[in-house]
Amino acid sequence: MHTDHLPYIMFTTRSRLDKAINSLIGIVEGIAIDGSINTSELGFLRLWLNDHTELQDRHPYNELVPVVLQAVADGVLSLDEREDILWLCERLRSTEYYDKTTADLQRLHALVGGIVADGIIIETELHGLSAWLADHEHLKTCWPYDEIDSLITAVMVDKKIDEQEHKMLKDFFSEFVAVLDERTI
Repeated sequence: MHTDHLPYIMFTTRSRLDKAINSLIGIVEGIAIDGSINTSELGFLRLWLNDHTELQDRHPYNELVPVVLQAVADGVLSLDEREDILWLCERLRSTEYYDKTTADLQRLHALVGGIVADGIIIETELHGLSAWLADHEHLKTCWPYDEIDSLITAVMVDKKIDEQEHKMLKDFFSEFVAVLDERTI
């Protein structure tokens, strides 16, 4: 965080908490969307943890961080561990600060970041993202929902991702995930 922002941090606690939880949900969904989680994707989850270390002793991070730390400690994120993290996030998230649309957009940003976290985007991930978008149609007309939906449709016309399309997807998806004070993956 920029040092100029530190005197005002106490005024943003609830918004940072809600955004962090929405982002964690998206990251977990994104890294698991293809059914397997590799070391690079776990590293992306660890970046989320590192970004919130200063808050790990404050409620509700003191409940959430240990669950995530334990889940990634063995280098594997099992289905049960994923479900535990998502369950806890759902209990901790609120619509008190952000409305459903904003919360889901934060989640979408993190989800595409989770997809691109390992630098490889495969068809299975795009199918999963397309299904997620279909389940969240209330985001239509909100940026970047329509752009992502159009991009997936255009890329999957031939049911494969060529090298140029992969680079375009990777560049586009990487723009939405800021970690560690605005640095992108």
